[in-house]
Amino acid sequence: MGLGCAPGRPGYDALVAEGRTLMERGEAERALEVFIRAQQGHPDRNEPYVYIASLCESLGLPEVGIPILKAAVARDDPNRARYHFMLAVLLESAGKPRDAEQSYRSCIELDPGFAPARANLGQLLFTGGRNREALELMDETTRRFPGDPVLRLQHAEMLLRDGRIDEAERRVVEILDSGQAPPQSHYLMGLIDLQRARYDAARKRLERAVAEDPDDLRAWYQLANACGRSGDSSCEALALARFEPVFRRGLSGGSVD
Repeated sequence: MGLGCAPGRPGYDALVAEGRTLMERGEAERALEVFIRAQQGHPDRNEPYVYIASLCESLGLPEVGIPILKAAVARDDPNRARYHFMLAVLLESAGKPRDAEQSYRSCIELDPGFAPARANLGQLLFTGGRNREALELMDETTRRFPGDPVLRLQHAEMLLRDGRIDEAERRVVEILDSGQAPPQSHYLMGLIDLQRARYDAARKRLERAVAEDPDDLRAWYQLANACGRSGDSSCEALALARFEPVFRRGLSGGSVD
């Protein structure tokens, strides 16, 4: 009999409910322990794996979740593709990019239509200096999912960072004109305007970005940059003043360039 069903112990549903309650209270480590108990008692249920992977990543404990997800992908389970994705995220967090790449690829092989695995793999390749492979993958991905503005924006940012500014600008303009542009589209267009030395246009774009997402660390930093370049020191000081508390809260792990 599994742990979740043993006499005197809470059942699966009770454990999942307890884990959720602990998460709502901010007791993430205790919640993780509870979800692991639920998974041990019912390894065939999908929900505990989702919580375990998320909590292990947020707590900086990928090594706790990795063996659990490895056991999951070894089973003939209809959720194997998703388990491969969760495992890849934890492997990446653990500083194991080659293993993460293989797990992302396994996810894509099992479920070619699972867009998050393609997006994460593209970012992993690009971060690892494999720009050509990353851009080829993202080109294929955006053709496969033409209606996903987040994927298109990720592709455009990679193009910009690869120095292909004309192509990046064209793609960002298309996203902005589509009527479904994510807030980060304005940030990226602001970066392009900065590189084109269109400082007033950059300022307006970046002001739009922070208006739509006040916690966008990078946008506040680059707004200060745009204000400084356009000679508006008061605007620069205000943007930096807004940037600093967001930075201290650690709401973004990304770079500010």
